[in-house]
Amino acid sequence: MVKVALQILHSDSAKVTHVIAKQGLLHLLDYQKVSPSSEGISNEDAQELLSHYAALDQELKGLFANLSIGRTLYKDATIEPAKEIHAVEDAVRRIQKNLSSTSEQITKLDTQRQEKRSQATVYRSIADAAPELRSLRNFSYFYKAVGFIATKDIPRLEASLSSIHLMLIPLIAIERRTLIVALCSQKDHDALDRALKSSYVELIDVPDLSEKSLEEVIQLVEQESQQLETQKDALSRELKETKKDVVQELQVLREKVSVALVILKSQMLYAKGARTYVIQGWVPKNKIEQFQHEVLLVTDGRARMDLIDAAMIEEVRQGKMKIPILFNNPYLIRPFESLVFNYGTQDYREIDPTPIMAISFLLMFGMMFGDVGHG
Repeated sequence: MVKVALQILHSDSAKVTHVIAKQGLLHLLDYQKVSPSSEGISNEDAQELLSHYAALDQELKGLFANLSIGRTLYKDATIEPAKEIHAVEDAVRRIQKNLSSTSEQITKLDTQRQEKRSQATVYRSIADAAPELRSLRNFSYFYKAVGFIATKDIPRLEASLSSIHLMLIPLIAIERRTLIVALCSQKDHDALDRALKSSYVELIDVPDLSEKSLEEVIQLVEQESQQLETQKDALSRELKETKKDVVQELQVLREKVSVALVILKSQMLYAKGARTYVIQGWVPKNKIEQFQHEVLLVTDGRARMDLIDAAMIEEVRQGKMKIPILFNNPYLIRPFESLVFNYGTQDYREIDPTPIMAISFLLMFGMMFGDVGHG
């Protein structure tokens, strides 16, 4: 491993962080632990921006869940967090508004359709009492209430209203409930309403039967329900098309937000100067030329890189500084790395026991289960 101290301009920080994240070669060090006296990126510069992107990330995750969209990774997604925050926020708000507006209309139409269906069901249940209900228009000077009550509660309702002049007329009985009509004077309507509510009477809005029969009213309500169903289907198709149009944009936006979070979290580890950032970390010795080439390429040569071999660092020799390790095992041996991790991670100067573990594990397993089926 080689310790790297990379100095770059503020304007190049996003590009360099892209290189760091894309290559995965640099193990970042926190400036506060390496150089406690150095100044990092202030909370005003990064923390608020980080919280904005974190909130956008949660909103996008919610959109993906609601739309049942699977995430697609775009490895080439790039973003400059500070410059593009408003554009990303505006795009997310626009998509949310378009989708939520249509969804709310669909929900509203579905609620109205359910109400119409329930209304038609209630009207069918009181069809046998249609003649009596039609005659109610003759009692125009009375306060009228029509509804279903549990048959056993009728005497209790009558007793609770003994103090007022009341006419209680049972019309039809359906199972354990009875359709009743309650008539009283206009001045006593508050008392009647309270009593009906305390007796759990399911009030019914009786349609105007002066010009139409109850059957005609039911047909009209069913037609309205069907019209609402048609409108809902049309909006559902529109929403489906809108989803198709925004899926790719949402995928790109989510990747940009994810990259922005990586950049901002990484930048919190940088030491900040007047015009430059200093990035410190560890890079594998055999990858240092590749890393240096990429950094100089994206910064047009506006970068300074100091390299120190691990063996030359006094803290490393004294064992005070811990150096990260990089596993570089062949493809067939990599699955055995998890077995090594169960016992701990070796030190930088220690050998990687994964190849030894792979061979010994297979031999031991074969000796324990020697038959073809298990071995």
